[in-house]
Amino acid sequence: MGTLLGNVLDTNGDVLRTFWERKISSGVIPAADQLYGDADFIFQQDLAPAHSAKATSTWFKDHGIPVLNWAANPPDLNPIENLWGIVKRKIRYARPNNAEQC
Repeated sequence: MGTLLGNVLDTNGDVLRTFWERKISSGVIPAADQLYGDADFIFQQDLAPAHSAKATSTWFKDHGIPVLNWAANPPDLNPIENLWGIVKRKIRYARPNNAEQC
């Protein structure tokens, strides 16, 4: 458990990790069972500290849930982010003075 520092509780990530594990147990597992039944699936999550904690990884292994391995700095796979990059470059190149010039 964490330590109390004045009015701040340093949980060392335990609260988030425990919250994440409860969310997986109560939400994701029942949904996966309903969607996939006995079929295999791989769980995907980002590298947030609560998701990548050693205890969380152990929890997934103990429950027989395979997790997709992510690279430390994966490329952004969200297409809208790439589109925003294009829009920003075009606006920077055009150098508009107001919204009507865009």
